[in-house]
Amino acid sequence: MAVQVLAVWLVWRVFTFPYGMAVGLALAFLLIHTFAVTILVAASLTTKLIRNRRVAQARKLEPEIQQVLGRYLAGENCSLPLQLLAKRWPRVMASSVNEALQSVRGSGRERLAQLAAQIGLVKRWETLCSSRSADVRRDAVVALGLAGMTSGAVSRALLDSDDMVRIEAARILLRGMKPSEIERVFGFALSQPLLFRILVGAELMNHSAVLAERAIPHALASSDTQIAARTLEFLLKWGRFVAVPEVVALASHADSTLRADAVRALRYCASPDEAAGGANRAIDDPAPAVRAAGAWLAGKLRLESMVPAVAVLLNDAAAETRLTAAYALGEIGLTGWAILEGAVASGAHLSAAPALEALERARIGRIAEGAF
Repeated sequence: MAVQVLAVWLVWRVFTFPYGMAVGLALAFLLIHTFAVTILVAASLTTKLIRNRRVAQARKLEPEIQQVLGRYLAGENCSLPLQLLAKRWPRVMASSVNEALQSVRGSGRERLAQLAAQIGLVKRWETLCSSRSADVRRDAVVALGLAGMTSGAVSRALLDSDDMVRIEAARILLRGMKPSEIERVFGFALSQPLLFRILVGAELMNHSAVLAERAIPHALASSDTQIAARTLEFLLKWGRFVAVPEVVALASHADSTLRADAVRALRYCASPDEAAGGANRAIDDPAPAVRAAGAWLAGKLRLESMVPAVAVLLNDAAAETRLTAAYALGEIGLTGWAILEGAVASGAHLSAAPALEALERARIGRIAEGAF
């Protein structure tokens, strides 16, 4: 502001303006602003022209670089011309090699990764991992991952301030198949927001056998109930058998939310007898969510012996428990259907509506199964 006032005053002093001091200062102010806007517009146009020129040059060079890369992948020794191109046009070369890394597999990708290290692209990508732009950092992490670099900058990117950079770094570390890195990503994921857990959890599922050895039991035994709860969240979303005996103990935890999740996880983490026992105990739990989990487990395991106990929950005080019990009876089979039909016929205030909904769902499911 002070500079602007000084510039207006100087222009007013240097040039002679008619109609007095006030008009002269106004005209000086207008002149200064007109000059400033002209400079800004000229600078913007110049920058745009330079950028467009670089883009045009890059488009002309890309076919040449791709041709040389093709010869290199075919086994021809093209290291020297590629080094010269990388030195003269680093951005174009980086883009071309990155695209090539995405399109080839096996030995071709390994050869390209060696080239990227040889011509300085790996070092360039590692430097870009510290860029102020989150998009640039993410692209650099992805490029390093394609080149098979799973340590150093990629490992540090797991602690990046941007969610997507952290997610890409986690995915790359998991593809490295190192047990220590897999366990590290799993432990890190337990402290991350829901988006991270959803996107990375799908890839962690492929390493469930490795995680079941130490990482999952250790997390379930944590004194932090949030860590244990998020571990159960992973197990439930994976929906595959993972032998983790520690889940059985959690089904008796003091925290009712943790108990409910553990009861559901018994379907995937315990033997059939242990799961059936957990369902039986949960049915009589004082917490509605745990009773609902017990009914859910009984339905998934199709435990006909538990039909009477689940039927009692059709009159439970909690609406969620009543509906879950009704769905469970529908999944158990014909014995459960008979209970549901009786509840609908009785017109009972609490049980009739959820029983009818579950019965219709069960019949539609049976029709769909018979269609195949």
